Parts: sequence; C-alpha cells; structure tokens
Amino acid sequence: MVQTLQSYIQNPYVYNFEEMNDLVDFYEIQTSFMNPCNPKLYNGCSQITKAEPNDNHMLGMEEVAEYLKSTKICLTKITYEIELAPVDASSPNTVNTYAKVCQGKLNISNSCVQNTINFFDKGTFALNQDSGVVVRYLDLDDINNDCSCSSAFMGFQNIVAGLRKGSQTPCTKFDIQSDQYLYK
Repeated sequence: MVQTLQSYIQNPYVYNFEEMNDLVDFYEIQTSFMNPCNPKLYNGCSQITKAEPNDNHMLGMEEVAEYLKSTKICLTKITYEIELAPVDASSPNTVNTYAKVCQGKLNISNSCVQNTINFFDKGTFALNQDSGVVVRYLDLDDINNDCSCSSAFMGFQNIVAGLRKGSQTPCTKFDIQSDQYLYK
C-alpha cells in the first residue's frame, strides 16, 4: 500500500520503485481518507480534482497521479483504492454504512457521503489513468438495497461502470448528498 503524501511518494528511500517494480504485481495507492471529512467542501474524503493551496487545501487524486508520474513507478501496476464508507465528521472513527444513510440514521448535514456520481467519476478517473481500482469496505455499500435502488451495491456498481466505460446509475435515496462542489 502506497501512502499518498508527496514527500513519501517522491522519496526513493521510502519507495524505491525502480527496485520494487520487479517485486510486486500491483501497487495499491491509498487514496481513501486522504483528507479529513469536511462536508462543506466535498462529499467524501478523497476528491479527484486538485485544490488550490489554501487553508482548506484537500489533496486530490490528480495530484497523487502527478506525484507518481514523477517517480520510477511502473504506471501500469497502479490501482487506486476507493472507499465505500460514509463518514460522520463529528465521530470519524465510527463505522457507518449506506444502509444507515438510506434509513435516515446518519446526520447528513455533518457527514461526508459520496454519491453515485462521485463513485462513477472515480472509476472513470482510474480508467483514464490506465489503472485499476481496489474497493475498500464493500460491506458498507447498500448491500441489502435499503435505498430501494435498481439493485444493491450502488456504489460498487457505479465504480465499475466508470471503469468499464458504462453509464452512471443514479438512485434518489443513495444520492442524498448531491451538492455542487468546487471539487470533483
């Protein structure tokens, strides 16, 4: 698992990619929880687009990709980790599920809850990077279809749809946070 901090990625003493490329089948880039939950800035904790450096700077997956491209990592062995975990900013260590979201048991105004568009966009990002994905916390997706979507696993389905050039599938109860943010 590769940490996303620039100082780690670009330090050959931390990650000697030139030597490691022959030793690994793939690199899992730990993009989940790159940033603390801030529902005023983004639905999740790992947006795709770069943010301008300021007091609320959030590391984006595009930035991480740029850091990786400046190293000797084998780019065809990269997988991006995508988390399926709603996060309550007031208690970030509490495990939350999309079932809680759909049943109205999560304080949405204080939470970072990615929607089907966010997940689809992350799958598309990985496709455009010629990379793969590792889905983290699949069991926190809407596994019992509590959102009454077209089927269960709406988050996972949209990640895969983006990765395979498919279509995004929206779901009203799953897409409860669909604010327009500066970041994608």
